[in-house]
Amino acid sequence: MKKIDPDLMLLLEDDLALFEEMRGNYVSENERVFFETIEQKEINDFSSMYDMLMLEPDNEIGFFLQREYWNEYELGIGKRSCEHCDSLCEALNFDMFTLGHTEHISVLQWLRKRDYAGVHYDRDNDKQ
Repeated sequence: MKKIDPDLMLLLEDDLALFEEMRGNYVSENERVFFETIEQKEINDFSSMYDMLMLEPDNEIGFFLQREYWNEYELGIGKRSCEHCDSLCEALNFDMFTLGHTEHISVLQWLRKRDYAGVHYDRDNDKQ
């Protein structure tokens, strides 16, 4: 029987499955950094004041992605939209068209297209 690391018990089942599925299947080095960093943040870094992973000025369409608490996320495009997701898995599967983007593309597909440009890992407001 496989022993489960107690730290991983903090992760939601869908994020745990996502991290396991992605491990070893990254499409770029930046994707590896993204998933490994976010996994560690979800396990180790509680954020009550938002971990600003991407802000509107970080990209050409005004998309933002921020983590709150352990593993909740808010995302949107500019001031027009803001959606709450209970996991990274849910956030990455979100259809950006519903946020006001011009095409039906998931957040994960959009991040991959830009090779995660504009994502920052050092803007947790709890640590400022």
